[in-house]
Amino acid sequence: MTIPHGGTDSGKLRVLRDGNARTTDTSPATWILEWAVERDLAAGSEVELRGANLRTLIAARWMAFGCEGIEAEPVWRVKEELSFNDIRAHNPCHALARFRIGADVSAGARVRFSIEAALKPIAGGEWPVHLAPAGAPHGTLLAGPVGLRVAAGPADRLRVWARPGSEPVGTVRVVLCPLDAKGYPTAFGNSVPVTLETAGGAVWQGVVEKPTAVFVRPPAGQAIMRLTARVKSAGLAGDERIRNARADNGDLLVVSNPVWPGASGGFVPLFGEIHWHTAISGDGMRELSESLLAARDLLNLDFAAPGDHNPDGARWEKTVRELEAVNVAGEFATLFGWEASSSRGHENYYFTTPDHPLVCRGAAGFTGGFPADSTAILDQHRDFIAIPHHTNAISIATKDDGSHYWHPYPWQAPRNGYRRLVEIFQGRGNQERETYPDAELWRAEYQRNGGSAQSALAAGHEFGFTGGTDNHTGWPTLIAKGGGSSIYTGVWAAARERQAVYDGLYARHTWACWDTRAMVRFSVNDVLQGGELRTQSGTELTAALRLSLEAPPRLIEIVSDGDRVVQAPVAGAGLDLDIRVPLGPARTTFFYLRAVQTDGALIYASPVFVTT
Repeated sequence: MTIPHGGTDSGKLRVLRDGNARTTDTSPATWILEWAVERDLAAGSEVELRGANLRTLIAARWMAFGCEGIEAEPVWRVKEELSFNDIRAHNPCHALARFRIGADVSAGARVRFSIEAALKPIAGGEWPVHLAPAGAPHGTLLAGPVGLRVAAGPADRLRVWARPGSEPVGTVRVVLCPLDAKGYPTAFGNSVPVTLETAGGAVWQGVVEKPTAVFVRPPAGQAIMRLTARVKSAGLAGDERIRNARADNGDLLVVSNPVWPGASGGFVPLFGEIHWHTAISGDGMRELSESLLAARDLLNLDFAAPGDHNPDGARWEKTVRELEAVNVAGEFATLFGWEASSSRGHENYYFTTPDHPLVCRGAAGFTGGFPADSTAILDQHRDFIAIPHHTNAISIATKDDGSHYWHPYPWQAPRNGYRRLVEIFQGRGNQERETYPDAELWRAEYQRNGGSAQSALAAGHEFGFTGGTDNHTGWPTLIAKGGGSSIYTGVWAAARERQAVYDGLYARHTWACWDTRAMVRFSVNDVLQGGELRTQSGTELTAALRLSLEAPPRLIEIVSDGDRVVQAPVAGAGLDLDIRVPLGPARTTFFYLRAVQTDGALIYASPVFVTT
């Protein structure tokens, strides 16, 4: 029997018992949900526990479901582990378990549902579930949704995250951030004494329990600054550690990422994340407001722009409100952005105004589609940036007939100037090349698919590089793989404010970092990364490389057309390099920098394009 429904009901569902799941736990947890029945139900009626979105279903091993408080029998449940295609093709309502009511139920009854599951380790997220009439369309509710939460685990590392350049008043904002073993911000069990030091001595003393922001004034005349946190290890709880520290006379020392306090060539260095997904996407987690506060207050980024899927109408209005709420010139910058996905290519669009014609279903009526078709609409507009991503990848998920849900990005003939950037790497790996003899070193998961950055550059496209996660966890920069991994976009900008960040991205003055916040300034004959050098044929070219790393360089390479590689000298190099590399006589080509630190972290600087 089907329960009558007429759209969304205002039923009541609450989490009666939390599963107390943590990212670092491996055993299943149990949640108890209580449903306050608001209208009479007849015997034979069926109700379903459902996931509110696709991510909820694929986020767990669903172990067991139960129902108490009324006479009910289970009649169906999902498989323990689900694939993308299981849901898309066979379970569009995202059902988890179905129960048939054995006797009439009166309004006011209390029903308890138990859910035992091993949820994916994503801290601070809520895997939303709700109650629906069996057979009702997707989105119809009897009660809920409520969230099954996962919390961060005990402290495993301490990050000293410094902004790469100074604040307008000359100080540098530093965040002391405990992380769990999966890379998520957490808290110490106790208040841990910490002293923050520079080369000039101690600059702050206090206690750290949760992520803590400190403003430090760099020592006068110091072009490169690194801070050291001296931690009293006796303050750690029994299940805590700081495994990224080195011991020193009973203390633990943790070094920050490098900082260049002064402006360089009129620009300041900034780090941010411009491609991750939140609950606004429908298949993402965490509210956008939480994500933005994490970007600013916990991860200590300079700018952010989410890439949610097709946020139109009320979802775009919410996106705009929350981006505007944290956008403060000089402190933290946001851009407006969204993702258009198709089976033949994914790309994101970014603007400085919330009413740009190309917002999803804006004045242009644009909703994305195949890039080959979208170009005709995009060509009619200005003042935006389009950034293709996972260009050389094919979806792992396949349909029942074995075909893929999406394919590599279909690079067209070079035209116009709005495809200014490309994600050189993201959660799906490095997209630089078609083939990698050393794929593990360069974190390449896909090869020979025809959509690599090098294939597009060879065809005449001119773009710079960004790094994005494309995660759906609501955590900017973080990839929940192994012990946690992070991807950043660096940009040289005139200031830490919206228009300046956009201008720096548009000018391609960018670099991408994976598992490091290394500082990179790359130029050819004084033209900064992303720029265009026009010169006489045969003019001698020289690359200038200034880098500050977090681990010594394993290799540094300058790449030009046809994957011609010039090796920069790194033997015996320390963490800070300022070198010049001859590139030979000028020809029409491009040059970009790629590097690997000895800890495996990757760095890419945007090309300089040479025309003779």
